[in-house]
Amino acid sequence: MKSCGAWTFKEDLPLLLQPQDEPQLDEQAWYRAMRARELTVHPTSTPGVFEVGGFDPRTVNLNLGFTRKCNCLDSRRGHDCKHLLAVQRFLALSQTFPKEETA
Repeated sequence: MKSCGAWTFKEDLPLLLQPQDEPQLDEQAWYRAMRARELTVHPTSTPGVFEVGGFDPRTVNLNLGFTRKCNCLDSRRGHDCKHLLAVQRFLALSQTFPKEETA
C-alpha cells in the first residue's frame, strides 16, 4: 500500500511575502504594538474621538484632517503611540467583526 505524506498535497505557488520582505520593527515599535493589544478603546459621543484606557487613559482624535492626535508624550514626539495603534486595531476589528444588532 502506497503511503501519503503531507508533501503529497504541497502546492508550488509562490509565497506572497518572503521572510526577507517582512517589515522589521525596532524594539520600541514592537513594544508599542504589544501594549496596544492590552488597551481598551471606547468611542465617545463625538465621532472620530476615542478614549483609550489603561492606567492613564488618553484621548485619541482622528478628526483633525490627515493628522492623528493623541495627548500622550509619544504622540507629541511624532511616534505612532500605543493609544493610536489601539484605536487603529479597534477600528479594523470593528469592520471585520461588526456587532450584531439586537431587536
